[in-house]
Formats: sequence, structure tokens, C-alpha cells
Amino acid sequence: MSSSIRPTVVLVPGAFITPTACFNRLVPQLEGARFPTVLASLPSSKPSSGSNGGNSDNASSDEYRSCTVAADAQHVRDNILQPLVDGERKKVIVLAHSYGAVVSGAAAFGLSPGSLSGGGGNGVLGLVNVAGMLLPEGVSLQAAAGGELPPNIVQDSPQKGLSISTPGQETPHATAAFTSPSPKPAWVEPQFEGRLAFVRTMRDEGFPPAFQEAIIGQTGVKWEVVDFDAPHDAFETMSAEVVKLLEKLASQWENME
Repeated sequence: MSSSIRPTVVLVPGAFITPTACFNRLVPQLEGARFPTVLASLPSSKPSSGSNGGNSDNASSDEYRSCTVAADAQHVRDNILQPLVDGERKKVIVLAHSYGAVVSGAAAFGLSPGSLSGGGGNGVLGLVNVAGMLLPEGVSLQAAAGGELPPNIVQDSPQKGLSISTPGQETPHATAAFTSPSPKPAWVEPQFEGRLAFVRTMRDEGFPPAFQEAIIGQTGVKWEVVDFDAPHDAFETMSAEVVKLLEKLASQWENME
């Protein structure tokens, strides 16, 4: 690697889970490998009128409707990515899981080292998506699923405007995150060519490998694809392998500068 200071890894969780719960096994291993880490919270996860996560019994369905994928992306961009790359002049790798890939792709738009002025090498070095959703601009998760949300997602529970995932996590998520159109993703930018990686989870029952391959193909751009013998939540069993992959990608992407 070109520097003894490793890039900061921003971790963006999927739906129906807090960032702490999503990455609790991964963070200690990343920090043990000298990667600074930042957990990204999403306003659509346990949303409140304050848009900072954190559920509110008094929040209305109107407020939940504002918790779109675009709002999640803007939150991550304004509160995490831009302060890191512009304010602190950091090199950043964004790792996202599942729904979080839609958020991270939009949040990183225009923040590659090649897009930022100054020439200091700061910026988002690359995007790593673990079983991530990759949606073109204007397409919602619901539309990508054929017009209906998957059967495991129960809408208007625990109250109107929220959804829960029946077999898994207890954290409710704003339904608007799944039904709203996706912003333009960073992976369409020429500056991110060679800076894109996708981890396919080969024992993923909810997000089968064939579907993951199809969404990679529909992006029309080249991804470095790595197959993990893991279920959807690869971090539970393969955190060490994720860290090794990030070490390889960090070296590779820093040397592109």
C-alpha cells in the first residue's frame, strides 16, 4: 500500500437491521487490521421525525413517507462521506450490504479521487457491495422485484408507513425506502471504472446467486466479482475473508492514483 495510513471504511447496513448489529463481527477485525471504521445510520431504519434513526412512537405515516432511499443517500453523503473526504481529506472505501448498496452508490456520486479538486488522493477510492442491490436511476426496489415487495416484507407493521421482515431482524424500516426511486449511482461514473467490487453470497436463499449475477449484468459496467460460500449475512461467518478482500482492494485502488 502506498501509505501506512489505511483508508477509512464506511459501513452501510441493509434494511431491517441497525449498523451495529449488521457489522458487529466485522468492525473488530477491520480495526485489528488498522482500518478506521465509520458506521452509517439510515433515517429510514427505525425512523423518527428527527431523521437520525431512533424510533418514535409519535411519528406519523406522513413523516415515514419522507424516509426515501434518496433521503438515506443524502444523509450518508452530508453527514459521513463529505466530511471525511472534503473536511478531513481522507481516503475512503464504502462497503455496503443488501439495500445499503443503493444508498451508498448514490451517496458516493461525484466523490471519487478523480472527481475532486486538489489532487491529494482523498475521496472514495471504491465501492464494495456484499449481496448488494444495484439499481439504475429512477428504479425502486419494489419495481425491481416485479412491482411487489418480497413476501417476507410485511407492510404497515408495527404501524402505517413501516415494514418488518418476518423471518429476521426486529428493526422496522420505512416502506418508502423500498417504493421510492433510486438516485443516480456513482458506479455509472467513468471515474469509478476499476473501483467496483461485488461479493456474491453463494448460499443466499433470499437473494439467490443467479439474481445477484443478473443485477450485476444489468449495470453495464465491470465489477470485480468475488464469490463467498456464505448466506446473505456473510459477516457472521466470513468477516476475516472480508477484511482480506479489503486489504487487497485498498492496495489496488490506492495504486491507481
